[in-house]
Amino acid sequence: MKHMATTHEQITPRELKPTLYELDGISRETIEAHYKLYQGYVGKRNEILGKLADADLAAANQVYSELRALKVELSFAIGGIKNHEIYFEHLGGTGGDPAGIFGSLVKRDFGSAADWKADLKATGMGGRGWAWTAYDWDEGRLFNYIGD
Repeated sequence: MKHMATTHEQITPRELKPTLYELDGISRETIEAHYKLYQGYVGKRNEILGKLADADLAAANQVYSELRALKVELSFAIGGIKNHEIYFEHLGGTGGDPAGIFGSLVKRDFGSAADWKADLKATGMGGRGWAWTAYDWDEGRLFNYIGD
């Protein structure tokens, strides 16, 4: 029996803006490598959702079940899709220190744009996946996070 949660449409990777292949400071090869990873995540998402349609919901448990394994991998694939889409959308521009509200928060929470950049770079080097700056609503401040 098909369940609403496993009914899905296949998706395709979004097309990249041609200008992304010609950016200063990041090579065409890097963009192509990330796009290939992104395409893989999209394909894996489609594959996993197809398999979930046949998973035995009654056998689900936290130690091991097909449903658990598929859902964990689905979360990873969707994270790869969304993070790449954000990454591609934010590439480009004229560079420089952040301005506006974000710039003010960076200065308040890190001391300076240079300190924020140093922390973000170290965060990225310390992880096996993504690093990003996000606002923590509970603490009321920006923080650099690792997405391993």
